[in-house]
Amino acid sequence: MQKSRRWTISFIAAAAAVALTGAWAYSQMPVPPDFQLTQTKDYTPVTFSHKKHAVKNPDCTVCHVKIFQMKKGTTIPGKPFLIADMMAGKYCGTCHNGQKAFAVAECVKCHPKK
Repeated sequence: MQKSRRWTISFIAAAAAVALTGAWAYSQMPVPPDFQLTQTKDYTPVTFSHKKHAVKNPDCTVCHVKIFQMKKGTTIPGKPFLIADMMAGKYCGTCHNGQKAFAVAECVKCHPKK
């Protein structure tokens, strides 16, 4: 019984060390630069800032890969992001629903005037 207990404690300590090491390494990842989403049908392009979003959601897995793929341009290649999809809770609309973040209907917050 004593041997089993020591093994269990050692296992838990090792698992915690691995988890903490992974969390530290993850927190050291560089924030990708801003980029433009030009796949907009009727509006000006959107400049997306990982830095601004990381302030509120430091865990990249909030968006990647549940909502967006990791590589730029792979989510819906060659197709515009449709406002109807976002209003239905897809893409940016997953969070920009007026509860978690400002609603996608507040267009000028992302689409600057021409």
